[in-house]
Amino acid sequence: MADDELLRVRGDTDSKKLASVIATDIRDGFSVTMRAIGAGAVNNSVKAVAIAQRMIDGAGDVLYLRPEFQDIIMPAGDVTTAIVLYVDILKAEAIGVL
Repeated sequence: MADDELLRVRGDTDSKKLASVIATDIRDGFSVTMRAIGAGAVNNSVKAVAIAQRMIDGAGDVLYLRPEFQDIIMPAGDVTTAIVLYVDILKAEAIGVL
């Protein structure tokens, strides 16, 4: 996935599958951007990051998450607020682990 792609997360998104995508992208050197609207979608996004952390664990690397709000214009024209989550990695050697 390219750095400019956006993962749209829904309330029924499988957290384990999303975690696999996150871990793969991070291993491939990409950062991950997710957009979630609604409590279920935000919950699945955060769970996926926690699961992805387990998937990349072992080397001492740490995923970090930066959230922000974003106003989205829906197809019907109304405006809603989404949570955008930016995920990247802190390499073990950069944070003094090892």
